[in-house]
Parts: sequence; C-alpha cells; structure tokens
Amino acid sequence: MSEQNADPSGRHPYYIQRKFQTAFIVRFCVIALGAMVLASIILYLLTRDTLTTTLTSSGLAVRETSSVILPDLIITNLIALACFIAATVFLTLYMSRRIAGPLHQIEKMIDLVSQGNLKGRVSFHKDDQLKGIESKFNHMIAGLNNRARQIQIEVEEIKALIESPEEWTEEVKVKIEKLDEMIHQVFDT
Repeated sequence: MSEQNADPSGRHPYYIQRKFQTAFIVRFCVIALGAMVLASIILYLLTRDTLTTTLTSSGLAVRETSSVILPDLIITNLIALACFIAATVFLTLYMSRRIAGPLHQIEKMIDLVSQGNLKGRVSFHKDDQLKGIESKFNHMIAGLNNRARQIQIEVEEIKALIESPEEWTEEVKVKIEKLDEMIHQVFDT
C-alpha cells in the first residue's frame, strides 16, 4: 500500500497497490467496452433490413436504418464509455481507500505488537469497510495486554519473595506454577 498526501480531514489516504487498481480498472472497462460493442453490433444487425427516411438539405431520403444510426451509435458509445471509465476510476479509488486505510492501520498495529507494544488501538471511520473488525482487533490487543500485565505482576511478586528467603520455598513454587499456567494461557489459547 502506498501513502499519499493527507486530505483536509487530516486522514491519510491509503490506496490498494496501484498495479492492482490499474489492472482492475482496465479489466472492468474492457468488459464494459465489450458489452457496448456487442449491443451495438446486435442493434446494427437488427436494423440492417429496415429503412428509415431522413431529411437532408437536398430533400427527403430513404436509407438503411443501420447506416443512419451508425454514427450516432458510435458517438453515444464513446461518451458512455468515457463516463463509465470516469465512474469506475472514482469508485475504485474511493472504495480502495475505505478498505486500504483500515488495513494499513491494522498492519501498523501488528508491527507495534510484534515489537512488544500492547498499548495501541486501531480506530476506523464510521464508513470504513472494516469497521466491524475494529472492536475485535482492539479487544484482542487489550486481552494480550492484560495477560502480559498479569505475568508482570506475578514476576514482581516472585522477585519480592526471593528477597526474603524464609518464605521462599513453598510460596515461590506456587507463584512459579501460577506464572507457568498464565504463560500457557497466552500461548495455548
């Protein structure tokens, strides 16, 4: 994902990889062009055996309908294709931002967690496509953070017990077993 300049709302726009976007837009437009060409050919073939009267500068003329509508059909299809391409580009960029922005945040948060930082949270805009994942992802990070804190508390209690040798043996053994159980919960669940 590539980062672009920030927009006025302060949010950085992130887009799906340009190569993917370009390939998607081209494929979509080729399909639309194919449909337009097919519809034009069908219309042209259906009107070949019909006659149309047209008014020209020299008078009234009777011509094949297909030859009369062909120039307008081509112009109409080109205009429709241009509009379709513009709409496809806009919608692709708009929707990719709604998907890629949250994915970028998740990617950044995963990097932080892999470095041991369990304090961060992801926050998506209300109209982002991955809004439903936000609370689940944040809940997962909070759960990891709580387990890590519990382990830290147990380690501190063990350190305190080690400093007073008279209470050392049985209590330290219980604390170490509890710590071992907590570590297994982190890695087994």
